[in-house]
Amino acid sequence: MSESHYSKRREEIMHRRRARALRITVITLVSAALLAAGYFIVKKVSAVSRGADPSYADVSAVSDAPLFTTAVPETTSAEPTTEADVTAPEISGAADIEIEEGESISYKNGISVTDDRDPAPSLEVDASSVDTSVPGTYTVTYTAADAAGNESSVTVTVTVKAREIGIENRDELDRLARRVVDECTSSDASDVERMYDVFWWVKCNMDFTGHSDKTSWINEGIRGFKEHNGDCFTYFAMLKAMLSVMGYETIDVTRVGGETRHYWMLVKYEGEWYHIDACPRSVDKDKYWYCFLRTDDEVINWSRDNDGYYDFDTSLYPATGTEKLNLGWRQNHPH
Repeated sequence: MSESHYSKRREEIMHRRRARALRITVITLVSAALLAAGYFIVKKVSAVSRGADPSYADVSAVSDAPLFTTAVPETTSAEPTTEADVTAPEISGAADIEIEEGESISYKNGISVTDDRDPAPSLEVDASSVDTSVPGTYTVTYTAADAAGNESSVTVTVTVKAREIGIENRDELDRLARRVVDECTSSDASDVERMYDVFWWVKCNMDFTGHSDKTSWINEGIRGFKEHNGDCFTYFAMLKAMLSVMGYETIDVTRVGGETRHYWMLVKYEGEWYHIDACPRSVDKDKYWYCFLRTDDEVINWSRDNDGYYDFDTSLYPATGTEKLNLGWRQNHPH
């Protein structure tokens, strides 16, 4: 080979070596750039997780930083704060109870207990003092407790009323009263007319004998309907029975003072209470003044002029209407 040929060959070899060196240099520079970029990214993520300025990075640590890292947010741990349970359960639905002697009581019926934390607080009932076979007034205490030991209590009154004598005969009394109501009233009459008709039926169909069995108004009413005689208690019992089957609410009234007791009623008419009494009086004075739907003032004023015939304890009864009813001849003249 000629010298020119060798010279050309050396130039080709040197050219390839320079090209390879250049590639190595470029690869090295690119690798360094990628290494630096990865470090800055990691530093920024770490700074953000710590709340630092994400634009800041510690360049001096580039050579020590790994190329790939996983940023883990910093967390702090603290014990949860638990407040003490000091709120007692709440008892709802407890109310005074009234029964007749011999009746049973379901003490927990309608009672509920709630608590702000305990979903199932306990409920205890102390009814140890109650004797349902003996009329009287007793107390019952409800006590609720939650899991934390908080307690609340409610006390109610249980009233055991004496069983009404003759109650077993009430159906018979109602049957007798209904028959008379149907006989002496008209279905097309007004309420006050029908009430006046039964009021007058008692006055016209009874003989006043001055005595009665006052142990039971039910039994005495039955006897009055059958025998048509008796005293003020009999008149009272019969009229009460008829007003009851007609759907009227009544309250028993008893005279205070006087040589003997006297009985009549308050009856509710159009939302107001009024006095009513079918019993005849033993005096002729004001003989046509009938106690039919009278106000308190009317009864008290008449009683003042007639030896306290209608004296009663006003504190024991609801007040009547204050306006005298305009009933015309029904209050001041015979039927």
